[in-house]
Parts: sequence; structure tokens; C-alpha cells
Amino acid sequence: MKHFIFLLIVILSGISQVHACGKYPIIPYPKSLRAMEGYFILKNNMQISVPFENKKVHQIADDFIKKLSEVSGLHLSISQENTKADIIFTKDNSLGNEAYLLNIAPERIVVKAATPNGFFYAVQSILQLLPAEICSPDFIGNHVIWQIPCAHIIDEPSFSYRGMMLDVARYFMPKQYVLDFIDRLAAQKINYFHFHLTEDQGWRIEIKKYPRLTSVGAYRPYTQTGYKHFHAPVIPDEVEHQGFYTQEDIKEIVAYAEKRYVTIIPEIELPGHSSAAVAAYPELSCGIKKEYEVVKNFGIFDNVFCPKETTFQFLDDVFTEVAALFPGKYIHIGGDECPKTAWKQCKHCQLLIKELQLKDESSLQSYFIHRVEKILNNKGKQLIGWDEILEGGLAPNSTVMSWRGEQGGIEAAQAGHPVIMIPNADTYLNYYQEDPEFAPVGSGSFLPMEQVYRFNPLSTLLKGKLSQYVLGTEAALWTPYMKNPQIVDYYMYPRFYAFAEVAWGTNKPERYQEFLANIGPHYKRLDYQSIHACRNYFDAYIDGAYNPRTRAFEIRLKGMMPGSVIHYTLDGNEPTSKAAIYTQPIKVTKDTQVKAVVFKNGAQVGKVTQKSFFVNKATGKSTSSNVAYRFKPDNPGAKDYSEFNFCGLTNGIRGYLNHVHPWVAFKPAQYTEIIVDLDTITSFRKIRYGVMNGYGQEAVAPESVDIEISNDSISFKRIASKKFTYTISNKWQMFEQKFNFEPQKARYVKLRFKNGKLPHKLGGFPVPEKREGELGLLFIDEIEIK
Repeated sequence: MKHFIFLLIVILSGISQVHACGKYPIIPYPKSLRAMEGYFILKNNMQISVPFENKKVHQIADDFIKKLSEVSGLHLSISQENTKADIIFTKDNSLGNEAYLLNIAPERIVVKAATPNGFFYAVQSILQLLPAEICSPDFIGNHVIWQIPCAHIIDEPSFSYRGMMLDVARYFMPKQYVLDFIDRLAAQKINYFHFHLTEDQGWRIEIKKYPRLTSVGAYRPYTQTGYKHFHAPVIPDEVEHQGFYTQEDIKEIVAYAEKRYVTIIPEIELPGHSSAAVAAYPELSCGIKKEYEVVKNFGIFDNVFCPKETTFQFLDDVFTEVAALFPGKYIHIGGDECPKTAWKQCKHCQLLIKELQLKDESSLQSYFIHRVEKILNNKGKQLIGWDEILEGGLAPNSTVMSWRGEQGGIEAAQAGHPVIMIPNADTYLNYYQEDPEFAPVGSGSFLPMEQVYRFNPLSTLLKGKLSQYVLGTEAALWTPYMKNPQIVDYYMYPRFYAFAEVAWGTNKPERYQEFLANIGPHYKRLDYQSIHACRNYFDAYIDGAYNPRTRAFEIRLKGMMPGSVIHYTLDGNEPTSKAAIYTQPIKVTKDTQVKAVVFKNGAQVGKVTQKSFFVNKATGKSTSSNVAYRFKPDNPGAKDYSEFNFCGLTNGIRGYLNHVHPWVAFKPAQYTEIIVDLDTITSFRKIRYGVMNGYGQEAVAPESVDIEISNDSISFKRIASKKFTYTISNKWQMFEQKFNFEPQKARYVKLRFKNGKLPHKLGGFPVPEKREGELGLLFIDEIEIK
């Protein structure tokens, strides 16, 4: 009934709802906001009335007063009376658990809610309507008019679970940063903090019964340099990394979060991602290695827990201490990416599979998860795990966090289990948000702001009856390449704002531009808080592709700031306000370097961005091969060119060493043949391509190449042949090959590569993956024909 009344109010108020871009920069945006004329101006000696007994609500009012006083110098007081108060807190039991009503008029502010949560979220909205200086750590005083625009707001979240995960296991984050992180979650009304505390690379929580978990497991002497596939063997950074939270630290963090209506969910990874724990206590392993150590690079490792009674007793002891520290009902146990190699080689595991009449090692993992769930349930806790816990059968009372797309969540909901949607393609904020060619090293794919904003936790298959099982959604910040808080900030913002709207349920495609306008004022707040956000909001994003419809290579420029214009140049000069203004795709017929910059109101607002494209007779033409792809390029702009025939080998973008995004990788074969179809018989005299050598990715530069031509794709004539020698290092290397001919004419051009093999040793170190002497992958980028 409460929710029906709330919905009715929203509908009625929405009839006259007015949006004022930038004037009401509340993120997440309220369910209903009706703009009104005028401002409420805060003045000295004003009163806030809380005419009912609730210590938590009084604390919310007191915290607001304290914050305002520290920054503005204005002194407000709490009163029991309504009649003379300037800000009135009123209890309204007709509202939902986290709902609030906020009426801001020039003479008075009225706040209504049924719970402390609702009052807290109302205050967060008020703080966002105040000038950005409210976020200053220093005294501002009367240099600012402390005013709030008048409005009538009715608000309530769509999801009860709104989460954010921070991985502190791979790179430890200082306690103060964790506290600041919780503040940021609370400001955007995120109510769950998923605290990823253990990993292969580190154990970050003190367990008094097992001190080696932190004396051994929280330390590594060095970490790999760069992206996980950049080097083979690993090049150490020669920097010791260590750190963990004492139980007193955890108690402080939990209390801090509770005051901000954030529930912390600790994650203790098992049975995989357990190298740090096994390094501390090798008896927890299957014993297939002579020694175990905290891992110094990133990936998936065989150092897993062995499902024996000593392990379950260990986990019981650990969860006894963890459960006592975290009062929330959930504990996350991971359950993802657990290799079965050790279990297959372990006599105990194989006997256990027979004794329990299990099907295989996946069923053994299910048995492991069931045992752990009983441990947690006995301590009054509920289990959350990644969607791999579905394998072999789901534990009866568990909640599934679906990260490998939506399918895991759909299966869990169909089985009647609670679900939290966190598909990595839409919610992993450690993915790139700027062009990987120029951005700091990140993980995996490309995730632009708009894609985050358009994510719907309730997919088509999860609507209807299944929607009742969807608790909400979560975003993640995995930190393999985030060595410090500044890099975490860079990847978190500004996309965190988009996710906050998704979690609250107010992300609507039709108001995306309004959302972008609301982000602008928040950058000033981020600056006051010394948050090192990515500033691509102010920049032009450049991408290009061949359009078969127009039969031209088109360069597209895109910005996020509403009301801005993009100026660009194609001649290598820096763009100014006098440079060409981008209005439509730019058609080019030759190699072109684009430089672009955003202007607003005649002033440059961001940095100059640039990108080179290589346009020739092969650009946009189709290719074929006798060998299957290992993967195709994950070009950031590919989603904007969905109607195009997108081919990574002839897409106009050359490979670079920052990431594997632009490259096409072919599976191992003695010979790899690639044929470019030029559509018609075409004259040419030059061919260029690039290959990559990087043993961490199993990429091996080819030993030789034959170039052949044909007019019918059946009979080919060789026009060039070359054997290669390379000076190889243990870093990624790119080798460019160029061929010049007497003028040739053909429709089909074939490149026939003899593939190279992974060396037995490189610099005295064995090559990873134990594939020494085997054929490597052929990594090739742009094939250019001129």
C-alpha cells in the first residue's frame, strides 16, 4: 500500500514535472522533480526541527549542521518545535523504507521520510543542490551564497541492493581511502560496499587465529610491470607491496559505513584465487607443488584450496572472526575462476569424488560451496557467490552475483534464487573509458559512459515473474593495474555517476543528455575533494571506420558535454576556435591524422586528442583465412559502426603496444594464409603490415612470408618472399614489414605466413604456460595495399 501511494504521488506530480539541466545536479536523479521559482538561502542561527525521538535521524541533522558550519561558518541548531523551524524533518510512515519527500521553498524546507535511510538520502540530495564549495575541506565562509534551488522532489530507489565493489587484495588501499570511498558511495545513494579482501596476490584482513595469513599472505616482494600480457617472463617492478587491515581497522570502517547507511559485504575468495592463503598455510593445498607463494603477477592460478576437513575447519575459524566483524547478513565467498588442475591430480580429491558419487570436479566444487554455505548459515550469515557457483548444482540458500553476462542471473532466478546483476561488459569500471592507445593501462575491454548508463538490470528475460528475484545491481573496480588511489579515482569517475542512476532506477535513454549536463557541476566537487577523475567528459573522442554504404572511410568525433562544439584539424596543426567545426562524419581518402578539441562558450574546455588513420586500397575490404581467429579486435568504436562490415585487418587502425585491442590473433598453425579481396582488379605497388611478438600473450612473430596474387582466388602467383630475423626481448614488440614492387594488378592478395614457435627459454627464464617449443599465435594488425 505504501508503494502504491508513493507511485500515485509520483505519477500525479510528474504531470507538471519540469527538468532544468544543470540547475538540479542530483545524481542519481530523483524519480520526480518539479522545479520551482526561487532559492532557499541558508543563514546564521537557522533551526532544524526533528520533533520525534530517533537518535539516528538526530545524528543525520547534526552531521549536516556540522558540515555546513565547517565550510560556511553558518551555525544552525536542532529544535523540537515545527512552528519556527527553517528546515523541518517530518516522519511519514506512508513512505517506503528508503523513500523521501523534499519540498524546498524560499521560506522553508520540509523533509519527509519513514526511516533514517530516507532522511539520510534526502540530506544527500540537499548537499548536491548546495554550491560545490560544500565539498571543500577548507573554510569558505561568506564568499559563497549558500543557496538551494526550490523544488518539489519525490524519490525512492527501484532496487533494494545498490552495490559497489573495490578490490583491495591485488593492491592494498589505505584505510583513509576506504573511508573516503564509503563517503562517495553514500553521496550517490549506494547502500552496499562489496569489500574484496583476499586474492592470489594478497590477504588483507587480520585473522587472529591464523597470523601467517597477514605476516606471509599480505606481502609480496615485487609485482609485474605493466599489463598482464606485456612481458614473459614477468619483469618485476622491484617495489615491495604489503598491507592489511587490523580487526580494529575493520571495526572502524564498519562503524563509519553504518553511519552512512552503507552495509559492507566482505569477500573471502574460495576455493580458487587462494594463492596468498595457501602460501601462508600450504597444508590447505592439494600439495602438488613443492612450495607455494603469494603471486606476483595477474591471472588465474592452480593454487586452490583442497576440499579436506582441515580446510573446512580453517574456513570455519576464519568465518567465525569475519562474521563477528561484519554485522551485515551477507558474506561473499567468490567461487569464480577455480581451475580444477590440482583436484584432478590430487588423490584425496579423486577418492572424495568416488566416495560422494560425484560426477566430476565441477560437482566437487559444488560440494565445496555447499559445505561453506552450511558454515556461514550456522553463523547467521547468507552466502553470495559469483555465477560459477551454479556449476555442479547451486547451494540452497545462496545468492548469485551474475558477472559473465546475464545468463547466470537468469538461471539462478529461474531456480528461485536471489540475484544481483553485475555483467562485466556493462558494470566493470576497471575497463577502459578513454582510447586504450593513450589511456593508463587498464583491464580488458572498453566501457564508455553511455553503455553504463543504458544498462538495465532487468533484461527482457528477467522481467515479469523473474524480476522478483533480482535484488539489484553492482559495479566493480578490480585493481590489477591500479597501484594507488589516484588510478582508482581515474577509472571510477565519471562512470560511477552513470552507474548510480542505473542502481537507483532513473537512467532513462530520453534523458541521457540531461544526465550529461548534470555531471558538469560535479567536477568542481571532485576537485574540492582531490578526486583524480578521468576528464574525458571535456574531451573529443575520435574513431573511424569504412562505411560500405557511402564507400568512404569516415572519421567520427564525439563529445559528452552538452552545449559544446568540437573543432578539428586534419593537417597536423593544433586545433583552435578558428579550426573546422565537426558537424558530420569526415570522409577521407588517404592516411590522416586527426586532432580535435572541445570548446564551450568560445573557450577550450579539454585537452587536444589525436588519432591516426591509414586509408588505402585495402581499407574496408573483406578478408578470409585458413585458420580460425583466437580473437578479433575489440575496437572501442565498433559499437558505433554496427551497420558496417567491420574487419580488423583492414579497418584503418594500426596496432599499438598498449593493449591487444587493435590486433587480430590467429590460432596456432604451421602456416597461416590471409587473403584480402579488393573487390575488383586493382593496381598497386606497396604492401605493409605489422606483427607482434609477446610471449606473455603467446604471440610469436612469423619466420617468413610469401605474398601471392590472383584474379580468381584459385590460381595464385608469388610476387614476393622473405625470411625474417628478429632481435627479441621479453617485452611486447611490434615489427612492421614493408614491400615495394613493380606495379601489380590483382583482385586477391594472399599473405602466407610460416608461424614461429615459443622458445624454450628467454633470458634464462622459462616461457609461461608450459608451451615451450609449440607454435605460437600470429598477431597481425593493419594490412595496407597502395
